[in-house]
Amino acid sequence: MRILILNDSFPEPVAHSVDSGTGRRPLNCNGGAEQIAAQLAEGYVKQGHEVDVLTGLPISYNPRWRAYLSIWNPKASKLIKRFFKENRSFDIVHAHNVHQFLTYNSLRIAKKHAKKVVITFHDVMSFSYGRLATDKYLKNFDYKLSFIDHIKQAGILWNPLRNFLIKRILKKVDVKVAVSHALKDALEANGIKIDHAIHNGIDTNRLLTEKLESNSKQTIFFGGRLNRDKGLYQLLDAFRAIKNSHPNVEIIIAGNKSNADNLLREYKYSDELRQNIVTTGLLKHADFLSTMSLSDICIAPSICFDSFPTVNLEAMLLSKPVIATHYGGSKELVADSQTGFIVDPFDTKSFAEKLDYLLSDRNRAIEMGKAGRKLIEEKFSLEKQIGEYLEIF
Repeated sequence: MRILILNDSFPEPVAHSVDSGTGRRPLNCNGGAEQIAAQLAEGYVKQGHEVDVLTGLPISYNPRWRAYLSIWNPKASKLIKRFFKENRSFDIVHAHNVHQFLTYNSLRIAKKHAKKVVITFHDVMSFSYGRLATDKYLKNFDYKLSFIDHIKQAGILWNPLRNFLIKRILKKVDVKVAVSHALKDALEANGIKIDHAIHNGIDTNRLLTEKLESNSKQTIFFGGRLNRDKGLYQLLDAFRAIKNSHPNVEIIIAGNKSNADNLLREYKYSDELRQNIVTTGLLKHADFLSTMSLSDICIAPSICFDSFPTVNLEAMLLSKPVIATHYGGSKELVADSQTGFIVDPFDTKSFAEKLDYLLSDRNRAIEMGKAGRKLIEEKFSLEKQIGEYLEIF
């Protein structure tokens, strides 16, 4: 088959990476969707398929117009149409994130040049203007966003036709996939019918799998795109509750240093915990994984809907026990009390107890980490994920 991957950005050239004749290299990004799209592209090539990647369009616009231009952008449409004109038809167009530069209109264009168009949803942006963190979701797991919720999210940037137009374009897509059952439920609660839920997998042969040289301190790893919604404050609150029992534990915060410093500056107990916190700044993906491999526990306590965090896959493959949020799809990967714990990040007492348990019983933490590695190899391998997509194709 000849397969075309669509994604707004890409971590590195994979197979034949197409830039629409602009001479611009794909963006160097390490977000979850970018990583997944890249590893799927490589996997399709290894299976003997011809793969092209359409990404990195030289498009920019004022964010205030995103609710309009992410649906249809005349410059993007012109470039995409030119690309399809210069390339023969595809058997499959596999789209991922197209809600920024490629635009949803790329799906409509692709439908004219492919036997089948498949889209994988990695987040809630197809029906939401931002992260799903409404009070009714955080308290009652109610996914449905109301008119008022959209207004609160977008303010004056609200586009009353946005969701209607997205749903209309998605009707032209042959197969719609969500990366978790939780995301499938959220999408369907907001009017987007999903055909399949396919969990992201990970290449069990490419990541570091042995613990590197470590220091004498126990370490907690927290990393990724650093913002309030990722639950750093909830982690710090939980650690603060048990700090006296574990005074030498280090919390490694891997991510944009400016964002980390701003978050710590605004946390009212930061001075009390400064000696326990290490910030790494932005890391290349290999260094991110190396740092994680040095840690004892990985924490992913998002306080918003988190579809299927890649950091959990990576941590479990590296045999790290994981404490993950109960918001979103983490509970479909992390087996509670077996490979780590699923927690309500707002329940500081329970969160702290789980953290204390893993820090106090290193042997049990190691056992959980090994169980996580085994679970990844059995149920969340890249080979399994690719097989499920090829069956759909």
